[in-house]
Amino acid sequence: MEVVVGTYEEVLLGYRLVRLGEKWQFELSFTDNSHTGCIKSIAVSTKGILASGGTDENIKLFNLKKRSDLGSLVHHSGSVLGVKFYKGNHMFTVSEDGSVVIWKHYTWECLKTLRGHKSGVNSISVHPSGKLALTVSKDKTLKTWNLITGKCAYTTNLKSVADLVLWSTDGTYYAVVFQTKIDIYKVETATVHCTVTTEKRPNDVAFLSDTILVYGCEGGTVNFHDITNNQQLHQIDTETNRIRGITLFTDDELCQCLITASSDGYLKLYQIQQNEDSISTTLLTEHDSKFRLTCISVYLPKTSTANTDNKAVTEDVTEEVESKEDNSDQETLKTETPKKTKKTDKRKNLQKKNAEKEFVTVDSDLILKQDNTQSKAVPYDNCGELEKEKKKYIDWLLENEVNG
Repeated sequence: MEVVVGTYEEVLLGYRLVRLGEKWQFELSFTDNSHTGCIKSIAVSTKGILASGGTDENIKLFNLKKRSDLGSLVHHSGSVLGVKFYKGNHMFTVSEDGSVVIWKHYTWECLKTLRGHKSGVNSISVHPSGKLALTVSKDKTLKTWNLITGKCAYTTNLKSVADLVLWSTDGTYYAVVFQTKIDIYKVETATVHCTVTTEKRPNDVAFLSDTILVYGCEGGTVNFHDITNNQQLHQIDTETNRIRGITLFTDDELCQCLITASSDGYLKLYQIQQNEDSISTTLLTEHDSKFRLTCISVYLPKTSTANTDNKAVTEDVTEEVESKEDNSDQETLKTETPKKTKKTDKRKNLQKKNAEKEFVTVDSDLILKQDNTQSKAVPYDNCGELEKEKKKYIDWLLENEVNG
């Protein structure tokens, strides 16, 4: 397995987690200095593609398996604040420019740009079904996006700016993270199921299971919270300044594990022991990177699984996929669209318009097509009615198959 972290110093660091007898340690595997600004977000696809974004407004792509630089995607006109992969087919990026961009894996074609937020988009989370997504923005709104139509279905006005949003592993709950609290919404009841009050600002969250939320805070603590009865199960004092990123994964040797990345440069690996009604952790190893860490992701080849966003994923590499990857690695990506000749302008423009109107992928991952769906917005004091409407909409969307 390989752990990748981003830094304030514009450097990407890769570490292998190796075992020496009974001990574990982080071993530096690569460094990358291609960014020219602070790195805000990183993600690794199940096929081993590392994507990173930051204040230089570029999205850098790197093949971890082949150690090859795939180039840059230049699309956003503001800092890239979030990068997320959905399975092995699509990548989502959000930016200070207020846009959400959906990219096709391997070809890196811009399939759709979702606009609607009036300010920077802080975070995005895709439902496990791939049919809808949630975004939160500096404009104090939470938007529900229909990924079948590629349009905003609902807008919920919030009392304050939310920093993060995250679906639970089964899509039953979603967490909206603020500076001093985390609101847990339940889709079934269309209301806030519980509110987790935090002493320090949460900087990263992940779901250990369908009902156990893990969050890392400014004070260097990591908390495990049971959202079914709103009860804290366990707390880790990492003895660091500020937790900037957490990642959960399952390994054949280590079982359930947690890795934390802190602003003072430390990476720490914890083994999680989970019983029916309690959780405990054991520190296995730590490493001082000497950099100010900002974000973290993990790549687990083939059989291992990772909750790097909101869902446990398992890599499934076929010969066909490897063949496509070989072809894509030979291309250098610098801009979203290459220069066109006059002879092919008309044909390619038509293809681009058709691609923005409709695209279909296998396994019902994402199906976008043109629709006249209108978004709705209500003040936060009337959000109860909106959530009921949104529940009906989400239920219908998840239960019905839409033909491409």
